[in-house]
This record gives sequence, C-alpha cells and structure tokens, in this order.
Amino acid sequence: MFKPIPKSDITVRPFKVFKNWTFNEDTINLHAIEHREGAFEDYEGFKLYGSGSNYDFSYGYSEYATDRSIRAMFYNNSPKLVAVVTNWNLEKHKSKKQRYYIVQNIEDTTNGTVTFEYYYDSTSDSYIDEFQTYLTNHNYIVNDKGQILAGNYTDITKMYGSMNSLGSVQERQIGNRFFLWNIPNKFIGEGIKPGSFRVVDYGRRRNKKGKKSEFVTIVDDGKSNLIDNDRDFLGVIELDFSGSNDTGSMIIRTTEGLDYTFNLYENDFGDDMVNNDEVLTYQYQNDRPYGIDSRDIDEIDVLSGTMFADVEWNLPYPIQNPKKSLGNIFYANGIATVTWQTGLSTGSGVTTEGVNYNFGSSGYQMSFQSTKTIFENELFLEVKPNEFNISTNPSATTFYSGGLYINKYIENKPASLGDSGSFFDLDFRIKSEHTFEYPSAWGAAGTSVTRSIGFDEYEFSSSIDLTGSYLAPYITTVGLYDDEMNLVAVAKLPSKPKSTPDYPVNIVVRFDT
Repeated sequence: MFKPIPKSDITVRPFKVFKNWTFNEDTINLHAIEHREGAFEDYEGFKLYGSGSNYDFSYGYSEYATDRSIRAMFYNNSPKLVAVVTNWNLEKHKSKKQRYYIVQNIEDTTNGTVTFEYYYDSTSDSYIDEFQTYLTNHNYIVNDKGQILAGNYTDITKMYGSMNSLGSVQERQIGNRFFLWNIPNKFIGEGIKPGSFRVVDYGRRRNKKGKKSEFVTIVDDGKSNLIDNDRDFLGVIELDFSGSNDTGSMIIRTTEGLDYTFNLYENDFGDDMVNNDEVLTYQYQNDRPYGIDSRDIDEIDVLSGTMFADVEWNLPYPIQNPKKSLGNIFYANGIATVTWQTGLSTGSGVTTEGVNYNFGSSGYQMSFQSTKTIFENELFLEVKPNEFNISTNPSATTFYSGGLYINKYIENKPASLGDSGSFFDLDFRIKSEHTFEYPSAWGAAGTSVTRSIGFDEYEFSSSIDLTGSYLAPYITTVGLYDDEMNLVAVAKLPSKPKSTPDYPVNIVVRFDT
C-alpha cells in the first residue's frame, strides 16, 4: 500500500559542517611567482612544479600564465596605493591654487620625495600642471586624502571575494613578486571556512619578552585578508632619539600610506634598531595636546620600515591604521597569497629584501577548515485510522470472481457460514452491522442473524475469520519511494505503534543528504 506525501509535509533545512585539515611544506606546495613583462612565448620555460602525497599527480604549469590569471581575477579591479602627496590640501587642489605637490612613493622608506609644480608658462601662454601630467602618464588618480592610486576599479562591485572595507587601498596590494598556495579542491569542499586559515612560519620568531619562542603566525580576518596574529603593524619612516633623556621623534606611515609625526619619551632601542623588545612611549605631535600612550614593541626594523606592537595601536583621531594585509585568501577557490614585502625594494641605490622575501623557506604549518553543506530532510507522515490496516499481499485482499478481482477482507470462507452475497465486502477494520444466515450453532438453521463485526468484536470476528485479518498491525518499518516507485530509503521505528482504526498515527522521519 502506497501513500503520496504532500510537499507541505516535507521540510528541508540546510546547515554547514566543517572539517579540520593540517598540512606542511611537503604536502601543500608554496610557490614564489614573479611578474614578468613581455609575451607568453618569452617565458615558456618558466614553470611551477610540485608534487606531494596530497596531489593526485605531479604537476607543472606556467609561471607567466599563473601570474596573469591571479592578478586578473583577484587584484586588477582593486585600487593600488602607490604614493601620497605629503603636503596635500584638498581645497587648494580643487581650486587650482596648490602650487607644489610633494609626492612620496610608499615603497620608499628613505623618505625621498619628488616635487611637481603648477605654474604659468609665459612662452606657451598657459598653465603647466606637472602633477596632473604625472598622473596621466602613469594612469593614476588622486583621491580626496591625497593618496595616489593605480588600478582599474571603476566598479568595486566587480571585486572578487570579500573585503573588510570596499575600496580599501591596502587590502589587495600586490607587487612584482608574491607567494601562492593552490590548495586542491578535494580538501576545501565548498570553500575554506572564513576565519579558520592559519599558517605558522617556522622561519621567523617573535621578539616580545616572554614570547621569544613563538613563531610568527598569520591568520585570515574572515574578509579575505591575511594578517599578523596578535600583533599590530605600523610603518615607521624615521626614529630619532637625539633629544635629552632618550626623548626624540618618530615619523610613522599608516597602512593607508599617510605619514604622521610623534614625540617619543624615555626609550632606548639599542644601537641597531632591529629586533628589540622595548616599550615605546609616544604622543601625537600636533597643534592641540594629545595623551601619552605606550606599547610593547614585538618587532622593529627601521631599515624595512616595519614595527609590530604586541597589541593594537591606540592612535588618536583622525589617524587610521587598518590591520595590515600581508596577503589574501579566496575561500571558494582554495587560493592564498602572501604579497607584502615579498620582493626586492630599492632606495637610495640600495636593494634590500622584503621582510617576507624568504617566507616559508624554513618550513611552515598550515591549518584550516573545509566547508560542506548538509541538508536535513524531515517528512511528516500521517497514517489515518482507515489506512495501512490490511495485508498488502494481493491474495489476501482480492478475490477472483466472474473474471474480476474484487476486494475481500478475510482470506477463507468458513464452511459453517453458508453463502452470503455480500460476504467478501466485509471490512473487519470498521465496526459495522451485517446480517448472516447461520446454521443451528448460531440459531435455527436458515435463520437470519444480525451481528457486529470489527476490531472490537474479537469473539465473533475471529470465529468467522480464522486468518486474523481484523487484527490491528504494528508499524515497524517505513519505506520511502521516488516517483518511479523505486525504494530509496528505509526507516526503522524504535517503538512499534499499532495502526488501529480508532486513532491516527503520526510518524516523523529525518535523514541527512
């Protein structure tokens, strides 16, 4: 016996489950990729090779094509901060009254600047705008903060993946060299869970007192950015402790590329200004007084312009220093990059390696959670009082008479009953009155007797139906069928309810797909 299930009685609830994965440099390969100018044919020999127990086969693919595809998919639509105007005045710029533009490249930690002029040229009888020419020649624009930006980002809705701040000038930065992890799809499922990605770099240790044995760790912020775990970055352009009692000044550069000057108090960073875990006490140097604050310095390297505090920097308004993006992760693709200070920089004729130039060269451990959506299916099954009370065996429920199959509810006709034209229409599931002609055992022979049959009339019903058809069955198993009547699932009931003609039975079946 089959019964269709209304759609209103079917509920499907999705929920996500996660699985932990841990890899290292031998199981998930890390590639250093350089940006190369020219045609593809010029670099056919530059391949990225890899293998490992987690790859189905050893591979080799073009470094040139990989670089172009990563940039086109994830970075070309984001604004790139390339320089700032240190003497920026928005009102004067808009009214064409700013005569000089002092431009500083954000990658230049030597404080070198280039000056562009806006002046009248009597020879050509026109105004010469060197700053606008500089922007036009490089396809740059300048925003209201004096930040000079590169990149095709006219529509930020075309940005792939999430961002902590749409239009951010520092979340999607990429230079001429970066590192790439391409995690096989079989490990990420529907995507890496945001906030779960973590990489421990065994090549760098923290310098904070009490944490010198800890390795530097990068994590994802849940918005596609890889950031330093537990540490807050601040760019440093200049440190000067020439004042009395170890006082001095400091010029910082925020992650937005803007420079600010601070006073310093009671500090001694040593002679080399590198990797000292000291306390920095600072005060914003401006027209109005600001409070003095201090931070434990976990790592500082003036030559590379990096400084990490053990906790978040507390900088006064209007200074903003969003978390420094060291790279990015694109959860659905299983692609992660390290892009900050991974190349070579040149300043004052000196070429230096970035802080992350050798990232992962001493090994690393990567961990994350993959995502899988599971659907909980819930079916409400209602067995009404007159349903599923008889055998599903055709020989027990039909009777062949006159070339037709008619319903019957008892298997054998008792010999003592005699003949009854309505005998095979008797339904023992429902209590009803019927008239029978009984022999002397039930009265005078040939006398018509009216008796009740049904579940509650055990004595009489059992006497005329020796097969027990009128007994209420117990429900032990539920089978679920598709539209083509194929059995697709079987549910076993822990308790076996009786399907009586007096009450309905409701069954809830749950299974995951």
